[in-house]
Amino acid sequence: MGVITGVFGGVLRDIFCAEIPLVFLPGELYASAAWAGALTLVGLRIYGVDEVTAGWIGMAVVFGAAHGRDVAARAPAAFTVRK
Repeated sequence: MGVITGVFGGVLRDIFCAEIPLVFLPGELYASAAWAGALTLVGLRIYGVDEVTAGWIGMAVVFGAAHGRDVAARAPAAFTVRK
């Protein structure tokens, strides 16, 4: 339910601002990141992890999935892997 309301809220925000919704742009992991975080949270709760810890880990997964690619793209040359 949280994924649906989060994605739909973002779509409404973009429509009201007269912009193309982020979820419809190619290469954006908006909804996929939300699903990954939700599934992580549910999975951790099934395995007995407490609510707060599971929530923080779920949020970290969302942040990592949504922004990890951007962080890697802006990494300094000293931290990039050379082939």
